[in-house]
Amino acid sequence: MTVLAFVLGLMLLAVPATILYIYKVKLERQMLMSVARMLAVMLLTGLFLYFAFACDSAWINLLFFVLMVVLAAAASTRKLVNLPFRRHFVPVLAGMAAAALLVGGWLLLVAAAANDWQVNVVEARWLLPVTGLLMGSLIGLNSRALAAYYKGFEHHSALYYYLLGNGATRREAVAYLMRRSLQQAALPVMGQMAAMMVGQAPMVVWAMLMSGVGVWTAVAWQVLLLVAVLAASMLSVTVALVVAQVQEEKMKNR
Repeated sequence: MTVLAFVLGLMLLAVPATILYIYKVKLERQMLMSVARMLAVMLLTGLFLYFAFACDSAWINLLFFVLMVVLAAAASTRKLVNLPFRRHFVPVLAGMAAAALLVGGWLLLVAAAANDWQVNVVEARWLLPVTGLLMGSLIGLNSRALAAYYKGFEHHSALYYYLLGNGATRREAVAYLMRRSLQQAALPVMGQMAAMMVGQAPMVVWAMLMSGVGVWTAVAWQVLLLVAVLAASMLSVTVALVVAQVQEEKMKNR
């Protein structure tokens, strides 16, 4: 893309800016700050990706893979309002890593199979987009699911201690909270699946078609990515909660 084409595209910002001005909606400053932040983040992302794609070294790609998982875990933990970061970062990181390794690895295996096994899965063009798509999708899903789990202790603590007092194990006592948390992880993705093309645009399909990919290949990848996000969200939340419970038990036994 040329600089001129990019500038012409940015001129579309004149539409919301004009409407905000005409109706005296005091959001001009927030819009400018949002656009500036987006440009700064995308510039840094572009620089990192340009470096990774230019080098295309397996070690550098794996380093970026680890960095993306850590940053996604940190961003997800930051969204857990009123909960200590240090205490919850390790469980969230464990969940993110499990999803990236298992679900991301399986998706890369699918990519290799789709290309007659002629794919090097640690190449930048395969490893980084798959990891980025999964981690980006999990940030909000994980924080929402884990918040539901910890808030459950506040609202249902009486039930939790009642079950413990009547001989239930801790695992049995938190089963209800686990179910609520997993529902929070699964329902948004299921909603995306059910509302595809009706309530939500299939962005992957349109982006791949613009890149010259065949229609059915683009459609197949859209479906597979949504399935992968569903699997990754369930796995990530489950691992995070199990690690958090083990962590809490160790702290109580000290």
